[in-house]
Amino acid sequence: MEKRFWKTLAIILIAIMVLWLALGFWEVYDENKNNQRSTICYYDVCGEYPDAAYYSDTKVCACYDYDVLGSLVVSKYEVID
Repeated sequence: MEKRFWKTLAIILIAIMVLWLALGFWEVYDENKNNQRSTICYYDVCGEYPDAAYYSDTKVCACYDYDVLGSLVVSKYEVID
């Protein structure tokens, strides 16, 4: 009975460790993808504008420009896939 408990515990711990590693790899992949999209937003999409912002939750790139009063306003939106 006691050997069976340790085998079951070992299998459960191995499964948890595999899931934890998979989640870690996915998180690194997702962060790299967001960094690539942010770079595309700043340099390719909004290169001629003075300021830009990439919103990773909605995957939207917003380009900002100054208006007549000197305030930043949104000039362009683009969804980056």
